[in-house]
Amino acid sequence: MTNTAMQIANLMKNNGKNAADMTHAVKILGEGSMQRGFARIGEYFSAEVADAAAKSLMSGRIQGGIVGILGTAAVGGLAWWLTRERKAKAAHEAEGRTILRTMETTRAPFADTEEQEDPDGTNPDNIIDA
Repeated sequence: MTNTAMQIANLMKNNGKNAADMTHAVKILGEGSMQRGFARIGEYFSAEVADAAAKSLMSGRIQGGIVGILGTAAVGGLAWWLTRERKAKAAHEAEGRTILRTMETTRAPFADTEEQEDPDGTNPDNIIDA
């Protein structure tokens, strides 16, 4: 409701005027007919209600659209984040399995011999002969 409509409603409800003053104002609005005066006031408030409903509907549609867009973005963002996390976890797990498999299946070329020398010719395991 507009400010003017609120002022009219407040004036009609609690103005402190007597009935003769109010009926005279309605008669003036109806150009000599109180019935037309009340019809004019009713039409004004009907248009005011229709305008308010249209504004509310438009506002509701805008709010609904914004909520829909934000909701879609939130769900899409969550799905993207979960997918990224799953891929990162899967890649990490695959790297771990590769390391484990390599460590389990790989043997040094001279692992079967009793006495081993380091490739640089020193004693094995850094044992010092005295």
